[in-house]
Amino acid sequence: MKHSPLCSRDGGAEIMFTAKDGDAKYRFVMPRSLLDTACGATAGEVARKKWVTRHLPDILATRHGASTAPAPFNRVCVEEIS
Repeated sequence: MKHSPLCSRDGGAEIMFTAKDGDAKYRFVMPRSLLDTACGATAGEVARKKWVTRHLPDILATRHGASTAPAPFNRVCVEEIS
């Protein structure tokens, strides 16, 4: 699955990217609360992006249903976009 470069918002506290799977396109957002728990509340943008990169396969798997994914990946926000 191809994905875009990682982007940030909220001063680097949230990380997001888009990915394409065939004709479907998804937006993945790792919210501040997820990354605060996973990386620590004082972690900067670089550390948060490294965490996302290390866990990319698990994050991409959430496109099939984030609510059934194991913690903390059940907190990834996934939206199908056009």
